[in-house]
Amino acid sequence: DMVTGDDALVRVSIPRNVPLHKATVTLNGTDVTGTLELDAAERTLTGMVTDLELGDNELLGSEAGQVGSHHGRAGIAVSADG
Repeated sequence: DMVTGDDALVRVSIPRNVPLHKATVTLNGTDVTGTLELDAAERTLTGMVTDLELGDNELLGSEAGQVGSHHGRAGIAVSADG
């Protein structure tokens, strides 16, 4: 959503077919789910993602247990300027 330096404010929508407790978010392969606040009513995870690398970064939302499969995964590229 908004990138400042090496930080980004993000909101991830969780599809209705994904149980809330199985929603995960990774940044460049590191799980950042615990740094985000769950809004169960809105089915979102929101918060500040820190330590973006200079250049392109991958923010990936997925369903726990679906690693290695493209089913239930969605990602975006986030760029940090130096």
